[in-house]
Amino acid sequence: MSAVHLPISGVSALDDFRQVYAEALNYGFSALGRHIGNVVANYLARKYRIAPVDTYSDPKLLFEALEKSLGYGSIVVETRIIKSLYSQLSVPLSTQPVIRMGHPEDFEKYV
Repeated sequence: MSAVHLPISGVSALDDFRQVYAEALNYGFSALGRHIGNVVANYLARKYRIAPVDTYSDPKLLFEALEKSLGYGSIVVETRIIKSLYSQLSVPLSTQPVIRMGHPEDFEKYV
């Protein structure tokens, strides 16, 4: 799906969702290109002290970090992440034109 790789570690009951989330992040960050996607993911991990893949339990943290780092460009990454999640989970998307991770009613309604 993407050339950007955000590895996850550990074994738990959440591994399946974490894998889906990691793949969605890879797809989202790939909008920035392979190298820039990796640079942004590493920057977010260093600056906010949490790897993007570890935000699976609270994606709003990732949204806030993306918005602070990329401004309106975060919408592209965010939308791709959410569309990938919905697609992988076989859940229909809302009819709203833009679904934002920072708005729980959009994200949590379906996930």
